[in-house]
This record gives sequence, structure tokens and C-alpha cells, in this order.
Amino acid sequence: MDSDIIGIGSALVDVTVQVDDSFLEAEKLPKGGMTLVDAKRSRELLDRFPHHQKALSPGGATANVMASFAHCGGRAGFIGKVGNCELGAYFKTATEKAGVEFLMLTSDTTPTGIGMTFITPDGQRTFATYLGAAVEMSPDDLSHGLLGRAPILHLEAYLVFNRELISFILDAAESNGQRISIDLSSFDMVKENLDFLEQMAQRKLDILFANEDESHAFTGLPPRESLGVFSRLCDVAVVKEGALGSHIAQGSHQVYMPARNVIVVDTNGAGDAYAGGVLYGLCCGMSLAACGHIGTNAGALAVSQQGARLTEENARILRDFAADMDVLMMRRLEAGSLTPEMVAAVGAEIAEFHEAAEVCSPTAEHGTVESLRAMTDEDFDQTKKYIGITLSAEQYDRLKVYTEIFYTDHKELLESRISQQKIRACHGDLHMEHICLGDSINILDCFDFDERFKYTDVASDVAFLAMDMDFHQRSDLSRIFVDAYVQHSGDMALLDLMTYYKAYRAYLRGKLASSRLDVEHISSEEKKAVVALAKRYFDLAESYISKGQ
Repeated sequence: MDSDIIGIGSALVDVTVQVDDSFLEAEKLPKGGMTLVDAKRSRELLDRFPHHQKALSPGGATANVMASFAHCGGRAGFIGKVGNCELGAYFKTATEKAGVEFLMLTSDTTPTGIGMTFITPDGQRTFATYLGAAVEMSPDDLSHGLLGRAPILHLEAYLVFNRELISFILDAAESNGQRISIDLSSFDMVKENLDFLEQMAQRKLDILFANEDESHAFTGLPPRESLGVFSRLCDVAVVKEGALGSHIAQGSHQVYMPARNVIVVDTNGAGDAYAGGVLYGLCCGMSLAACGHIGTNAGALAVSQQGARLTEENARILRDFAADMDVLMMRRLEAGSLTPEMVAAVGAEIAEFHEAAEVCSPTAEHGTVESLRAMTDEDFDQTKKYIGITLSAEQYDRLKVYTEIFYTDHKELLESRISQQKIRACHGDLHMEHICLGDSINILDCFDFDERFKYTDVASDVAFLAMDMDFHQRSDLSRIFVDAYVQHSGDMALLDLMTYYKAYRAYLRGKLASSRLDVEHISSEEKKAVVALAKRYFDLAESYISKGQ
């Protein structure tokens, strides 16, 4: 395959102008929405503004996503149809300048589409789009070979207006064994095509992006609840809330990424930039948190400037940031370049991180045996249905009995951690995919939805990372890490908790992996891989209590 990803969508030239709300009202353009217009109406709107007030840039939602993906350092292609005209030539040049291969389709009779973007003083964007040649794209323009040049196809939901085209693309993806990513594009479009989109989701959707309005139009629910619906329909689901941040889910694993605090100049293209960053991380096999960080950074750079495509300087900043995400601890391990010295430095860094973390109030009851038992009872209850599939009845019983005995025998130790101020606002998801080892050590923030998991014993954080190294058959590095942490923190009592917390963390990973079996339409190959992965985690959890590591 020639690219990491290929986008298919409307090849448009964006014309951006600054307006006030009264203009939108006078022109009957719903604020924040997208209105399709014909050539005559597009020309009328263009003629409202002198030439010097209009900013020209290559556009189209999917084309913008591909540009962001390329800015991160990925290989992106874009399939779109333009007119045999000056604007078509401009679109081709600008797209290739962004590092995207333009797999160009040309109309000899219809001009290139124009997307007018009206920016109000509050930074909100409203669209009036003339699709032009873009609307003429048909299955006759495409082939399975052309579409099959990348493992992922990214689509804009606007394509559902051409049912024949999108059905052809889905058939080709299925035939080629490709993953499908889609952005819901517009709440109006979702409302008008909800039945068809639901059919698409039931048939084949792997990655889905939506903002709060689009998700509500699809599910009728708030963003977080919508995320749960989407995560049952596809592998990776993303719901964006603009300045409130974004939510990403894969199965039952969910992370929240707060937006960066920047001065908003123009929100046009911010969601597209974000999607390109997330898709780049996914294509590189990064964790959800790493993907979210790249996407959030891309979106922040986009809103801090004028225009939907990043400036050369901002594109360089994004590429450097994405490169930093690509020196994750896990990647160092896979490359054979993770040294004992690096691991010891990570131990010292995490000790400092915990020292600065917020201490949980003793009255909050986090860290008590009762609170721990409530969580593990819930975990055991939720994994009952996987007995005989990803873990045996004997493993289940042994781990459950061990946990209860540990609570009884170590109640004093566990609860002494509260008075020792070891219950803190920890990371919560500390594994090798969330630690960058570039010029300095950077622990990627990760926010969980459930407030119960915000405050934990620092030993649980340490055990998670140690377990991750054990899982990847580097128990030697795991021991170095724990020893370095204890040396820098002085927390000797933590060593008496490692077996319990390692087993707990391995069990949680086994539960998380098993939850993928609950996704509808999971393929037999994926199911086999999921079962094997979950079994490895449950086996590791059992090994800890057998060996007392």
C-alpha cells in the first residue's frame, strides 16, 4: 500500500470572510450549520464582499483532515473531483504542498466547488457550500485498486447524499480488508440521513468522529452518553466538545482530553486538524491518550491562526510534537533501545510526580478496604461472563479468594496508607504508552470519567507500569523501575503491596481486553486475537499470586 490513509471527499476551495450575526440572519444561514447552495447562490454570496476581504485556501473537510495527518509526518492521500479550471489547479498545488498525494479526478464541464466560511466575532463558523465538480464523483471514477492503496479510508458523512458512491466505497473497503473512518460532518446532515448512517454503523464503521451537536443528532444523548453508544458500534469513537475538550473510547477504555487554553482566532478547520492528529496516532499504534494529545495540539494550533490549514510554522510545530509522541517508552522497548538507566530515570520522575500530586482528603474514604473491595467486587462481577472464554473458573476463583484474604490480612497496612498521605490524585493509566522518553521524560496526562478512580494509592500507579513491563517480558526492567521509585520516594511499604496491585492491574487489563468481545460484528480473526490477549493478562494476574512477585 502506498499511503497510511486515504481520504475521500469534496475537493473545495475555501473562501473565508468575517461577518456579524446580522449578516447570517439576513442571508438566512443557520449559525454554526452548513447550507448547500447552487452556483448562482454561491456567486451572489461571493459578490457581497470586495476581493480584499476574502481569504482563499484549499478546503473540504476530508482534505483538511489529510493535510493535518501529513503535517504530523504521516503518508496521506486524497481522492476528490475538481473542475478543469484555475481553482482546480490551485487546489492541486496547495494539497500537494501540504504533503498530501492528490489522486485527482477532473470534470471538464463543472467548475471546482467553493466552500464559503463565515466567521462571526465569537469565532463560530457557518458554511455555505457549492459542491461543484465534487458532487459528480461516482463509482465510475473509482476502482478497488485506487481505493485499496492504504489500510484506512477516511470519509466525510456528506458523502451519504450520494448513496451509490458511498455503498461502492464500503463494498471496496470490505473487499480490500480496509478500515473505515468517518466524520459525521454536520448535525443537519445527520438528522436528514440518520437511518442510513445507522445502517452504515451496523454494517462497517471502525472509527467515528462527532462533535457534541452531531452526536446529539445521532443518539439524542449528551456527549459522554453518546460516546458509549458509538463505542458499541465501532472500534474507536471520538466525541469533541470544542473548548470543553474531547472524549475518546475504544471498547470500555475511555479517556478525556481537556482542550488547550489558547486565544481563538478562527475555529474553521479545528475539528479537521484534530481528527488528522488522532488518526495519525492510531495509524502509528499509539495509545488513546497519545492520539488525543496529538489531536488536541493540532486543533489548538488551528484555532490560534487564520484559515483551516496550518501555516508552515504551525505545521512544523505539530510535526515536532507528533515526533515526541513517537518516542514512547513502549516504542523504545520494541526497538531494543530502552536501557536500565532510562527506566531508573522514569522511576525517579514518577516519584516526583506523585510527590507533587494532590493528597486525597482522609474523609473521602478512598483507599479504605471497603472502597477497594467495592471496586474489585464489581470487576469480578463484570468478568463472570468471560469464564470459559478468556479465563478459567479456577483462575477466577483463585484470584477472587486471594483478593479477599489480602483485604483481611492487610487491612491495617492498606488503611495506614491514608494517614501516610499515599492516596493521591494519581495518573490512573500509567503504562509504557503514556510515557515519552525524548530529550526529557514526559508523562502524558490521562483523565478518567469515573471520579472513583481519580484518587488511588501511589502503589497502584507504580504497579501498573511494573506490570506492563512484566507483560512485555522485561521483568528485569520492572524491578529496576520499582527499586528506583522506592529509592527516590522512600516508600518502603509500597513493596508489600506490589503483588496485590500488580495482580489487580493485570486483571483489569484482562477485563478490558475481554470487553472487545461485546462489540457487535467482531470478526472471527479479531475475536481470536482478543481472546489470546485477555488470556495472557489473566495468566499474568494468576502468576503474581502464585509466585508472590
